[in-house]
Amino acid sequence: MTAFVDGPVICMGVTGMYVEPLNLQPDDINVYDIAHHLGNQCRYSGATREFYSVGQHVVLCAREMEARDHSAQVVYTTLHHDDAEAFLQDVARPLKEEPYFGKAYRGAESRAERVIADVLGFDFPYPPEIKEMDTILLATERRDLMPPKGKWRILEGVTPLEAEVVPWSPKKARAAYIQMHDRLVRRLNEE
Repeated sequence: MTAFVDGPVICMGVTGMYVEPLNLQPDDINVYDIAHHLGNQCRYSGATREFYSVGQHVVLCAREMEARDHSAQVVYTTLHHDDAEAFLQDVARPLKEEPYFGKAYRGAESRAERVIADVLGFDFPYPPEIKEMDTILLATERRDLMPPKGKWRILEGVTPLEAEVVPWSPKKARAAYIQMHDRLVRRLNEE
């Protein structure tokens, strides 16, 4: 398939399947493709001091939610809260919040999240505690991975985690994502 034959398409890294990110279908969703893309995608548009993936970010968020004794469903949803970025890319928050571009991106992201949530069986829209954990990780990542200059208004009053974020390789992020996904699916099936 050639790009733009029926619409904009991307190739998914593990399966080699082509998908239309603005028109995702249930058959397009493959957790191994998602893990692959998130593990290879750098957060903050690559502005970190060293490579740090979206895949590692979601695993760290989910682990922290699990450590705080949230339900298996909330932890599972936390692991998958950035899955749409496997198809749409990680977009820096200032661009996501921009009135024109941001509105279009957020609409596409919401449509993708709905399809992915329906296929993988997680909660959407996301519970508010996931947004809170995402912001705590943002503060932690900023402290450990970003240049020390500047003040981020969104982080005023947010306490980062005590543990330091030490970046993983893409391979380790993919493996940790799949391992946590599989463990949580087993746990949910037992409940």
